[in-house]
Amino acid sequence: MKVAARSLLDHPTEVALLSMREQARRAGVPPATLTRLAKRLGFDGFKKLKEIFADSIRERPKSFAGRAEELKAGREAEGDGVLIGDTIKALRGHLSEFAQPSAIAALAAAADLMVE
Repeated sequence: MKVAARSLLDHPTEVALLSMREQARRAGVPPATLTRLAKRLGFDGFKKLKEIFADSIRERPKSFAGRAEELKAGREAEGDGVLIGDTIKALRGHLSEFAQPSAIAALAAAADLMVE
């Protein structure tokens, strides 16, 4: 399962796009290992885990260069204070997501898996 997990983390786009059998072949594990891994992580099956990866691709932000240009233009137009405030607001939002019970449970489960 460690090999399968490492493969999913190293190739997140492939998880969203390739079949489970092809992913297993590329990772060098039986397809059932991917199903067991998904269930161990609390999903009903690999399909549900795959949906998470697909959703992250759909929500992928713009390229870094494009976002950097937007930030630079905003800074020039509104000043450093607005940029700093926006950054702090974004960080507050990200941190509040970690405070949700589902995120805390997922982090605890991930820590338990690493300990094993």
